[in-house]
Amino acid sequence: QFYKYISHCHYHRTKPKSKRNKPDTMATLSPLHSLLPPSFVYGTIAGFILFNIFYRLSPILTSFLGTKSFQQKIALLKHEDGKFWNYHSLLPSTVHAIAQVVGTYSMVFHGRDGYDLASDAATGTTAAADPSSSPAIIFDDRTIVPYGITHLGPAVWMGIFVGYLVADALSSGSFR
Repeated sequence: QFYKYISHCHYHRTKPKSKRNKPDTMATLSPLHSLLPPSFVYGTIAGFILFNIFYRLSPILTSFLGTKSFQQKIALLKHEDGKFWNYHSLLPSTVHAIAQVVGTYSMVFHGRDGYDLASDAATGTTAAADPSSSPAIIFDDRTIVPYGITHLGPAVWMGIFVGYLVADALSSGSFR
């Protein structure tokens, strides 16, 4: 269901305009939709939500997995400015760092497999005939892509990074 919805949204964003040149409903409703690819927005929302889930999971894991002395030391951090928040932001930061490495460095694991397919679709030419088919030149803003470990596009991973940073900044002690 989710993949059908994403494909449907991507189709309506990229389909050719009709002869009457009606304005795209999504573009008129949301100015962000015309500025940012939907895959980036999906990633931003996911990064924001995932940070908050892991931030709230950290105290639960500490209480279940930590020893009594460790839990007492963590409880003392409540009295020191910012250190309690810093400790509980370590879990989402670590999960985010691992996910970004796995998601964004897919070329290290897979080489150019699938990137040529993305450039063929974007340029309409074959990769051998077009020297500009490098993934460094053609940006693939699709949500689901045929390459990489996770098959999530680069814009999704950029959005996850931005969503994580926004959630981390908003939850920090300096904004309270």
